[in-house]
Amino acid sequence: MIWIGALIVFLTFWAIIKKYEPRMSLFLAGLIMCIISGKYLLAFDTFSKILANESLVPVLATAMGFAFVMNYTECDKHFSYFALKYVVNYKSLLIPGCVIVVWIFNLAITSAGGLAAAVGPVIIPVMIRAGVHPPLAAAAFIVGTWGSVMSVGSPHIAIVSKISGVDIASLIIQDIPAAIIGLVACCAVISLTAKLMKENTGYESNNDEGEIGISELKLFKVNYLKVILPLLPVIIILLGSKQINFLPLFTIPQAMLICTLLAWVIIRPNPAEMTKRFYTGMGESFGFIISLIAAAAVFTEGMKVIGLTGALIETMKVSSNLAKLVSTFGPLIIAGLSGSADATVLAFNNTITPHAAEFGMMPEKLGMMAFLSGLLGRALSPVAGATLIIAGIARVNPISISKRVLPSAVTVTIIWMLMLL
Repeated sequence: MIWIGALIVFLTFWAIIKKYEPRMSLFLAGLIMCIISGKYLLAFDTFSKILANESLVPVLATAMGFAFVMNYTECDKHFSYFALKYVVNYKSLLIPGCVIVVWIFNLAITSAGGLAAAVGPVIIPVMIRAGVHPPLAAAAFIVGTWGSVMSVGSPHIAIVSKISGVDIASLIIQDIPAAIIGLVACCAVISLTAKLMKENTGYESNNDEGEIGISELKLFKVNYLKVILPLLPVIIILLGSKQINFLPLFTIPQAMLICTLLAWVIIRPNPAEMTKRFYTGMGESFGFIISLIAAAAVFTEGMKVIGLTGALIETMKVSSNLAKLVSTFGPLIIAGLSGSADATVLAFNNTITPHAAEFGMMPEKLGMMAFLSGLLGRALSPVAGATLIIAGIARVNPISISKRVLPSAVTVTIIWMLMLL
């Protein structure tokens, strides 16, 4: 039955790469494996259990609701303008500045596609107007879309936390050094790539229609409270963590709800409309994120009962080096081919990470490594939603973006492998 399971898994990832609905692909594959194993109702029980998971659902629902409120109140726009307003005066800092701005904002908007749609139309035209060539401007944006590896609202960190027994704030704090070193390396490599390709300056745009001008950017009146609000949940959760203990210990849903109320008190938008946006975000989290997690859980449960998970673990026990390479580059390659980090990382972390100790690794390190690898694989993919959105804004071929992202993505992946595993 193991070979049958391997064939089903291969066909599942083939379907995801071919852009079949990932939730459908994962659920059906898991269901088939459960049926073959004689566990006819296990798939349905597993799916239902995730939908009512009290440690995941409130976190993801409130985080997405808060993100929708930040978009409605234009806090995302003010943050982008604030950062670019000063960076644009120093042309040599424009490319690394773009990476850092996107990376930081990805802490608040964990969806790369949502981030691209929200702030891409602000950042990309400014960079092009400042002389950065369009493919490089687009690549600099995409290179920064792995900031969610440090986000308190990320579903993947919540899953790693549940598997490892380490709280979310502690997971983030212990990986801050790797994140900072990775971000610095990312900025350095994309800047070097721009210089070697002679795309860091000198571009003249022939089509300025609808684009944001640098003069308009400098004249924009920034509301500094709107700049701070998107990052406030991250700040108060980390300051209340056991390691820092500066504020009371808040749960993630508490922090998201408190900051949503603060947004209403400080900005005073239409309360009815803001409430609708918050609940729309909660619905989005259930319809797209939680449902994907539930489908992935069915898939991994199917792999387990058909015997494939046990076989994979026994193979990885043979060599710790093999386990490191599989953990590092497996999610990177699959996410790069499919354009989906979520499906890839969920499948890996639910299947392999719980057994990390059996091949000499810590589950919290292995889980975070797989998460980062999946994010960078998605950044590399020319078919990922975020890349397609940014390619449209910059008016370039997605393949041209992927080629410029490759050196930075591989560099950061290797750095994290050396620091974590």
